[in-house]
Amino acid sequence: MRSALPFGAIAVMMFFSAAVGTLAAAPFWRPAGPDPLSPWGAKVTPKTVWTRYPRPQMRRQEWQSLNGLWRYAILPRQSGPPSHWQGWILVPFVPQSKLSGVNRKVPIHARLWERTVFDAPALHHGQQLLLHFGGAMYRTHVYINGKTVLTHNGDYNPFTINITPFLKGQRQVLTVSCWNPANRGSEPTGKQETGKPGFTMHLVSTGIWQTVWLETVPAQSFRSLRITPHVSARSVDIQAFYRGRPEGDTLVVVARMHGKSVASARGPANQLLDIRLPHPKLWSPNHPNLYTLHLQLVHGGQILDQVQSYVGMRKISVQKAPDGYMRIFLNGRPIFLFGPLEEGYWPDGAYTPPSNAAMRFDILGIKRLGFNMCRKHQIVAPARWYYLCDKLGLLVWQDMPAAFNDKTRASHSVFRHQLHEMINHLHNDPAVVIWCIFNEGWGQHDTNNILRWVHKLDPSRLVDGPSGWTDHGYGAMKDAHIYPGPGMWPAMKHRASVLGESGRFPCPIAGHIWPYPGMPYQTGVPGRHTAAGRAIRLAWFHRYKTWAAALRPLIAKGLSAAVYTRWADQVSDHCTGLITCDRRIFKYNPDMIAKINHAVDRYAARMASR
Repeated sequence: MRSALPFGAIAVMMFFSAAVGTLAAAPFWRPAGPDPLSPWGAKVTPKTVWTRYPRPQMRRQEWQSLNGLWRYAILPRQSGPPSHWQGWILVPFVPQSKLSGVNRKVPIHARLWERTVFDAPALHHGQQLLLHFGGAMYRTHVYINGKTVLTHNGDYNPFTINITPFLKGQRQVLTVSCWNPANRGSEPTGKQETGKPGFTMHLVSTGIWQTVWLETVPAQSFRSLRITPHVSARSVDIQAFYRGRPEGDTLVVVARMHGKSVASARGPANQLLDIRLPHPKLWSPNHPNLYTLHLQLVHGGQILDQVQSYVGMRKISVQKAPDGYMRIFLNGRPIFLFGPLEEGYWPDGAYTPPSNAAMRFDILGIKRLGFNMCRKHQIVAPARWYYLCDKLGLLVWQDMPAAFNDKTRASHSVFRHQLHEMINHLHNDPAVVIWCIFNEGWGQHDTNNILRWVHKLDPSRLVDGPSGWTDHGYGAMKDAHIYPGPGMWPAMKHRASVLGESGRFPCPIAGHIWPYPGMPYQTGVPGRHTAAGRAIRLAWFHRYKTWAAALRPLIAKGLSAAVYTRWADQVSDHCTGLITCDRRIFKYNPDMIAKINHAVDRYAARMASR
């Protein structure tokens, strides 16, 4: 029989019972499920899980991670809070992943509950305690000490709650419940499949999948920043948004390069501030120059709040090249965008990379192969992934995750709202240069109106319209998907012709295949060092070499970008990655692949400058 006690009483009782159990024995955790694990997944522990500051674009000194072992329960969707917990889960990994320690599906009719306890810091002089979620899938309810503090819809965008009014004493009980219909609903969820994953699709993820953290801020403080570079004007626009009223306050900004102050500006806090850079060092993949920005909110000579951010000076455009074709330009020069489709899916962490080092390996690995770009496909990554692209120099062609069943006026409104959130969230990252709103026909609707709206929201980037399938004549690029290809749309007078997906050549390697029921190549796959295994890898290399060489005549006809499908093997893609799913083995010598890709890049540079 269900308890008649209110949720708050149940939560407090559950906390004390769990605390007593913890005194008896520390919770046990290890990755659940079979190999493969990535090298970084094998090093994950509850004490070291995701310890880096999660919001590089607006840093403060004081913060507290809540990642680690939480209690969890999977219950029918309509059930209330659990009367007992079913085990421990390692946050921020979803229960469907190995690194969560759970490795269980959460059916569409079920809800995931997660709970932890934390000590609230002492607050002084009107300070506020903020609770941040990097991401939680999909419909999320957050409770503090048994009281509902927020309901949030969305898989991929961060959200923040001021929990100060809900604190009780020092020790607090944080409970989170999540339900994810994935593509059975009308919500933007990308390539998640609630049933058995099929071709190109991934298993649904439910619950917290990015860092959960606390931050103490002054009553009058920065809430967010919008930073826009203007290369031609040698300036940066900075618009700050606040908690509290900024009337009468002053915004002070200092820009530094390599620790040396190069520019500064001050002005009314509630107005746009323009900071001039006399001799700007531009940002590009080969020279990812970043200016550090130190921002202060000042009132009457007193610093109310201060944060650190950064900016990269770059300009992306489509214009006529010397050879007469419309091409993509970076900082006033033609650039051939070349890179893999990157889905950010891991065999051990699902949508959550095992660590910061794992993300860094992916980005440097893509660059090592001679690419300058990747298409971030149907997912919005953790904020630190974009920071690493900014820092290391990798251009990003960013997808909006699809809503497959987006067919009603209400669902269209949800799509626009979450698209707007994504654009605001990633606006400050110089590496992001393209918005891809629709992939093929997945939930595509009101195409040109939405593309125009996005361009108005952010004219500092290109709008792809759409990627593959049905084009309606708008957007900076006309995008073809051709398998195995390559191929292109004929050159146009006002748009660039790009190849948004192509290739996809299988190359399975025994011992490095995602073991999922129904996955091809589960048996009879030769090992890496066998004669048959070497023959398969050599055949793959020749197919890739032939495909890359075939890009050249297309570039001569105006092709401006090409995407190879894909960076890493996925659970359902027939092992077509440039690297295995566990990131342990490149399909062929990376230096040989890089040589081919660099040759394509040099050829494109020659053609554009004729």
